[in-house]
Amino acid sequence: MRSSSTTYLDCNTVRLTELSTSVQPEPKTSDNSRNVAFQAMQELRQLHTADSVVSMLDQRREFGRRKYGTPLLSHNGRDANCDAAQEMLDALVYVTQAKMEGRDTRELLPLAQTLLRVVISGCEE
Repeated sequence: MRSSSTTYLDCNTVRLTELSTSVQPEPKTSDNSRNVAFQAMQELRQLHTADSVVSMLDQRREFGRRKYGTPLLSHNGRDANCDAAQEMLDALVYVTQAKMEGRDTRELLPLAQTLLRVVISGCEE
């Protein structure tokens, strides 16, 4: 059982406050590797997520495949929690920028709620 008093994320023993300098290996594949985006879209459908969010994820999946030449695969040697934490911290900065520039961030609510639901469902397993 995880302690609720823990205030950091262990990314290969890197505390949350040190995530910006955490360097991970380039992704590799293994016999257990599976397409992460397809799995995520399947889980979103099971959570009865809006089709628009699933469609956006599918567009990002295709963008990533074109950019990197391969889809994101599981069991690739990287710490997915660490990667997710870094990306969420980046998102916090972008949302702050949007607010500073007078943008209405309510349009981000469906994505934020979906992300929270997916994170919570991972804690229940």
